Amino acid sequence: MTSFMRAIAASAVTGALLASAGLAAAQAPPAAPSPAQGPSSDLPTLLHLRSDQMAAYRAVEASGHEPPALIAELRAKEQRLASETTPQRLDFEAETLNLQVQHQQRIWAALRKFYAVLTPAQQRTFDQLTAPHPREAPAQH
Repeated sequence: MTSFMRAIAASAVTGALLASAGLAAAQAPPAAPSPAQGPSSDLPTLLHLRSDQMAAYRAVEASGHEPPALIAELRAKEQRLASETTPQRLDFEAETLNLQVQHQQRIWAALRKFYAVLTPAQQRTFDQLTAPHPREAPAQH
């Protein structure tokens, strides 16, 4: 999956910030096509992005990345949780949740800016590619 598609998927899932650090809840399936589905995951091609639209595309990609130093700091704090008091653990959880909200807001802002530079036809395609897929109902017996 391209980093852009990961950013889109992360924007739809609470807790995406530190999934790689093991600090977040499990993620839902991505809302956009995966590489296993073939070339449809190449958003610039699918949307026929012009060179002047690529900066906004790259901004969305970048918005999903946290600085390695922040991830390392949070991992170190996580390692100390077992020896900390309940209030200290609660403070860590609050810090993590605040960072997740900030992360999501950065992604959403970048997605809004990207969407704004798309043509109406590109917007329709983007909407279709990133729409959540309804879950299939269980079979009735």
